Amino acid sequence: MLRLSHLLVCTILFGYAPFATATSVDPQISVGDPSSGTPVFSETFPLSSDVHGGGILSFTNDSGITWTTLDFFVTLPSDDTITCSSKWYSFCNYTTTSAGNGKSVFDIGFEQPFQAGILPGASFTINLNDPYEPPNGDKGSWGPNTAIEAIANFDIPEPAAWKLAGVGLLCLAMVVYCRRSA
Repeated sequence: MLRLSHLLVCTILFGYAPFATATSVDPQISVGDPSSGTPVFSETFPLSSDVHGGGILSFTNDSGITWTTLDFFVTLPSDDTITCSSKWYSFCNYTTTSAGNGKSVFDIGFEQPFQAGILPGASFTINLNDPYEPPNGDKGSWGPNTAIEAIANFDIPEPAAWKLAGVGLLCLAMVVYCRRSA
């Protein structure tokens, strides 16, 4: 009888567990995809949360370069955790560096684009709102008017890769030349 009552209590408790979800108060950042936005002409651009600590910001990559990664730098309380997601990138993570006085500099990195990255002329959004906020809301956990620096990176082949490609093309040209001479 005692085991049956334990089973009944556990079933009831586990049945209500999905309804007892906690509300996130940690900052969330999401990189998405709008129809237009503020033009960005360089690989570095500033942004900030609004007076409610959130906001949805729209930008357009007018740098002429495909952005394969996006990094965001922001100073927040050291015990904050960041939730991030993206429609453009398959991987997001962050690291922290202590800035003293209970604050840390967070480096939030979006990497491994689903396609080539954010192409020149492509528009994208940065959503700083909390996940439970309605689409047109603007409440976030970043703190009011928090400054964030964004740095877009792009792939540059290292010099050794160019040399290796050059040697390979030279060898291929010699093979073609030798076949035509023979």
